Amino acid sequence: MMLRTKILHFKIQLSKENKLTVYGVIAVKINLSRKFPLRKEHWNNPQNELFKKDYRLIKYRDMMADMPQLYSVLVLPNAYDVKNKKWSFINWIPLLITTDNKKIDDLIKISDQPVDNSAKHMGIYSIEYAKGFNLKTGKIIEPNDSHPLKVSDC
Repeated sequence: MMLRTKILHFKIQLSKENKLTVYGVIAVKINLSRKFPLRKEHWNNPQNELFKKDYRLIKYRDMMADMPQLYSVLVLPNAYDVKNKKWSFINWIPLLITTDNKKIDDLIKISDQPVDNSAKHMGIYSIEYAKGFNLKTGKIIEPNDSHPLKVSDC
């Protein structure tokens, strides 16, 4: 993870068009919870109403502003490399863990996210943790516990 992050940081610094300064990144550890079936009609729906441009970014921001453990991340099979027999995946969108299958199905139908046509399933992943990652030291940074979870006594 550190090498990929350093390469990204280096590319951003070299970019003349980009005015970003990267201080760190967020590392999210995920675990496969279950598979969700993909069908041709998910990707060949003539009535697709595409997401707004920043929808995905907004969902990740919402997740990080909330408790990440209350979300699942939908991971799509982006492409299959026949030569190396390996899949590449994209962390598509976070959803609350209470999101039902119908809503997931509806989201897929209105998406324009590229998916390999040979894919049979996508993964729904639970979030184990979301922590900071320091680019200079290569170390995970524990989240600030200044707002601990309140336990209700019902």
